[in-house]
Amino acid sequence: MSAANYVFQTGTGAVKVVGSQTILFSAIPAQTYGSTLTLNATAGSGLAVAFSLVSGPATLTGSHLTLTGVGTVVIQADQAGGSGFDPAPAVQQSITVQPATITVAATSATQSFGTAIPALTYQLSGFQLGDAQALVSGLPVLATTATAVSAPAAYPITVSVSGLSLTNYLFVGVPGVLTITPATLTVVAISTARAYGATNPTLSYIAFGFAGGDTLAIMSGILGTPASSGSSAGPYPITRGTLSAGANYAVDFTPGVLTVTPATLYVAADAEIMSAGAAVPTLAYSMSGFISPDTASVVTGTPVLATTATSASPAGSYPITVSAAGLSASNYAFIPITGILSVTTAASAGSTAQAISGFGPLPAQVYGDATFTLTGVTGGGSGQPVLFISGNPAVATVSGSQITIVGAGSCSITATQAGDSSYAAATPVAETLTVAPAALTITATDKTFVAGGAVPALSAAYAGFVNGDLAASLTTPAVLSTTATSASLAGLYPITVSGATDPNYTITLVTGVMTVTAAPAAPAATASPSTGQGSNFFKCGLGSGIGALACLLALILRAQLSGSQCRSTAHRARSADTRPPSRPLDG
Repeated sequence: MSAANYVFQTGTGAVKVVGSQTILFSAIPAQTYGSTLTLNATAGSGLAVAFSLVSGPATLTGSHLTLTGVGTVVIQADQAGGSGFDPAPAVQQSITVQPATITVAATSATQSFGTAIPALTYQLSGFQLGDAQALVSGLPVLATTATAVSAPAAYPITVSVSGLSLTNYLFVGVPGVLTITPATLTVVAISTARAYGATNPTLSYIAFGFAGGDTLAIMSGILGTPASSGSSAGPYPITRGTLSAGANYAVDFTPGVLTVTPATLYVAADAEIMSAGAAVPTLAYSMSGFISPDTASVVTGTPVLATTATSASPAGSYPITVSAAGLSASNYAFIPITGILSVTTAASAGSTAQAISGFGPLPAQVYGDATFTLTGVTGGGSGQPVLFISGNPAVATVSGSQITIVGAGSCSITATQAGDSSYAAATPVAETLTVAPAALTITATDKTFVAGGAVPALSAAYAGFVNGDLAASLTTPAVLSTTATSASLAGLYPITVSGATDPNYTITLVTGVMTVTAAPAAPAATASPSTGQGSNFFKCGLGSGIGALACLLALILRAQLSGSQCRSTAHRARSADTRPPSRPLDG
């Protein structure tokens, strides 16, 4: 008898046929440490194949193989026979186990220009079979080409893993990116004013938030405004114009206001003279102060002139008052100037005329100037004294020939000389005295408080008061305000000054700085292996929410509070660690 795949055995009794079999156990490609795979083999008999671990770092449960180390693992497949089949010849396969890969990934970060490079951190991933970071020997080396003064851009964070080792693993570094963003520079335009027809003043600003050792020297360009010398009275914005801090900064600009105020038109009553008993002459006036090309044609209405003198008035000097209430003109404000009507003793026929000489234009004064004396004024042949009369005692008073400044504004100073039996009274001579307001600077005092605390009381320093004036003397007091609140984050905030008006002062308002510092952070903890961070990674240990925010503020505060500087028409003294004395913006 014969049959393929069979062996015939003879003996007493029945004939038994036993089949042969083989095992198909294909080669297994290389694996990595920690891999788990299911073995697969088939026997020609269709019977189940059993697997056994011959050698190598692995564990085997049934057909499930786990590779527990780097090296060579030998697996044997067996089929013991049965059901008419002899045992199959054993088949072995070798598996090459390669190291697993641990990825050392640099953590990407962002910082603003001028701040210190943050601690570079990393994350480890790829551990197998319960291995942990604590088993790793050595530390990776992280580096970046960026510095605190690098221009805003993306910079690579490189990772060197040559110092790391752990059995059954290879280490691969994955670079990160350090993105440097522009620092925020806060620029606040300082509001100012000028009269209609005047040229624009130097537009000034304060700037704070400089970083990396920068100062005002990096600023270029000038502020702008749509107002020109011919612009009508009213408010005009002060814009950023061409002002730039360069590519390293994002400018947070707060516009100001240029207020064009009406120019002053002086409506002066003309000096008049009459003899006692005569009719009061027609009162006349003149206007001065027009801005070219404006003329009297821009004025509508007529002033009202009046005097207390009558034909029955005795010899003496009488005021001629002016009411400008009926006058109006775009771009102008009216200032009335009182004149003098001199009533003289009735002259007999043939009386000789006399004149006042040496009384010319008066020098401009400033509120606060000292009393001055009129000199060189002489009268006519009567020998009567030359007397001086102020048309507005609220601006200046007269005592003899001495003029005392009382307030800013304009008034007439009229020289008179009475007549006698031989001489007629001299024609009065009037000159206008102009008193400019004194310069007063109000500077908001810099303040500091800790984030979350109460905003401190605001205060200001006054420089320029004269004649014993105080802050309480101002017609409208200064108002101080700040955008900082107890909820504000650490940073720098402006303290602005507004209000503060008084006719006797030209007032310059200078913004101060409110510095909000971060609340003290909890002590930093060293790196925890369980976090997957490197040894140069720190955490505040405050959990999440407000605590984590306080931690973040503490880390950035030193860089953020890099000082402030000011460009302003007002000269301010500043300590070296805040900002230098302010100065006008060039151009």
